[in-house]
Order: sequence, then structure tokens, then C-alpha cells
Amino acid sequence: MTNTDPLGLVCGPSEGDWAIPDRDRGEFFDFTGSCQAHDNCYEKCDKSKWSCDKRFLHNMLDSCRVLFHNNKKCRDRAKLYFKEVIKWGGRSYKSAQKSNCVCKGQIKG
Repeated sequence: MTNTDPLGLVCGPSEGDWAIPDRDRGEFFDFTGSCQAHDNCYEKCDKSKWSCDKRFLHNMLDSCRVLFHNNKKCRDRAKLYFKEVIKWGGRSYKSAQKSNCVCKGQIKG
């Protein structure tokens, strides 16, 4: 992955990931893996933003179900993160596509 955060924070854009927790000390949610997979998806030239964002939601909800007994706080946080990437993730998606797909001529807008 080319956009790895030197601080080890995964969720959120590089300039604001400090404000978006990957997990809450493991009590109600831990989306570290979901956020990592979402970042990786954004870097794939054959993936649309929408398909990456939908998979992100499914991964987070799976985490809630498997790790946190389908806890409502976890599901609510997953839905909030999903809404935020729909609203604000366009710049990160375009940047990842530009960095990883320009040579192949597959920049998506």
C-alpha cells in the first residue's frame, strides 16, 4: 500500500486520521482491518468508489457481528463511518487512483 500512515492510524484521510478512531480500546468497535481494506480498495484501478464504500460498510458490520456480538453501538458507528466516506471520501479516492492508476490510463472520476 502506498498511502500508509507513519503513525499507524488507518481510518480517515491522512490529514485527519487522528480525529477518526480505528477502534475504541476494543470495547464496542475495531475497524482497523476494515479501514485498511477500504484504503487498499481505493488504490485498485478496477474498483469504483461506490463498490469500495459498500464493501467497507459490509466489512465493518461483519466486524460488529463477529467480534462484538452485533452490538448496536458498533453498528451505529459503522453506519456513521459509511456515511462519512460517501460524503467526504471522493478526494481520497481520486488521489489513490491518480497515484496508482495513471500509468494504466484508468484514472476514474
